[in-house]
Amino acid sequence: MKAYFGLCVIMGLNVAPKISNYWSTEPFLGNEAIKQKMARNLFQEISRFLHFANSSVAPKIGQDGFDQLYKIWPVLSVVLNCVTYYSPRKKHSGGRLSFRQYLPAKPTKYGKNITFSMTTFILFFNFC
Repeated sequence: MKAYFGLCVIMGLNVAPKISNYWSTEPFLGNEAIKQKMARNLFQEISRFLHFANSSVAPKIGQDGFDQLYKIWPVLSVVLNCVTYYSPRKKHSGGRLSFRQYLPAKPTKYGKNITFSMTTFILFFNFC
């Protein structure tokens, strides 16, 4: 199961159009690490039969206690209890730079072009 979840993490970082593309023999589609770790059919079987909650006792749509996340709440609660959120702050370090960039649309044509992405966050798992 560790290998399965590890492959899910890798697939989340290295996105392919279809799941089967990770096991493709095409050099630009296939991922050798995934191919060596687990067979495609085994991965698909685990994905098909892996459940975290009993669907037969789930509240139906319109009933009290209905929740669309019912099937994943057991896993989600563990993850939320074992995670620390880190939001990076906007920082700019001063000092000298050894490069200059040509910026044709700016009044000063040569300078530094620094961009910030403030929408990302990092999850640190504490593994309770």
